[in-house]
Amino acid sequence: MMAYGYDYTLAVCHFFVEVIMRFNSLEDAINCYGRENLIPIDYIKQQLFYAKCGVQPKFIWEKEGSDGKLTAWYLKCETTYAFKKWKEGKPEE
Repeated sequence: MMAYGYDYTLAVCHFFVEVIMRFNSLEDAINCYGRENLIPIDYIKQQLFYAKCGVQPKFIWEKEGSDGKLTAWYLKCETTYAFKKWKEGKPEE
């Protein structure tokens, strides 16, 4: 598309808007994304590593049966690169 001498096709391809959804329950998140597309992560070191890679959880909730522990639910398609890097340099437990 040409307008005022500029080609906007390239700009449209590189521009995206991230929609931040706030869910009231895990069920709401599952209804939105589908259970098969969400990955639960309980390990805080892995959650922090994902954050350093720029991957943010879609839902965070207290882990069932464990007071004070959080489970972060991530969208599977957004974690591919971070998971690969996590496996390569996984810290010792």
